Amino acid sequence: MASIQADLATMFHDIFREELTAGGYQLVTETGPDTLVVIPAIIDLYITTPETMTAGRSRTLARVVDTRSGRSFGTMQITNRVTNNADARRGIRIWAQALRNGLDSLYKAAN
Repeated sequence: MASIQADLATMFHDIFREELTAGGYQLVTETGPDTLVVIPAIIDLYITTPETMTAGRSRTLARVVDTRSGRSFGTMQITNRVTNNADARRGIRIWAQALRNGLDSLYKAAN
């Protein structure tokens, strides 16, 4: 679980930095004039079982869902570390883009 938390924290940081920097926003580590403190968080993340490297066949069925816009296949899907990471990246990018779009709207309205 600690590894999953650390990986998600890194993923949040990297994707938010990439998206906001692409929008022309400068990310800083200390507050100052015209800075906005953003603290992204995942609330109520349920992980059934992390993938383990054991012999034999083992499958974990899981899905990352953003209640506003989760993807749905209509059927059960087998997932693994790669598909879970892709789902997490997709969801985090959606949140980062929403923040960027919100900031863009704010700055357009202020100018």
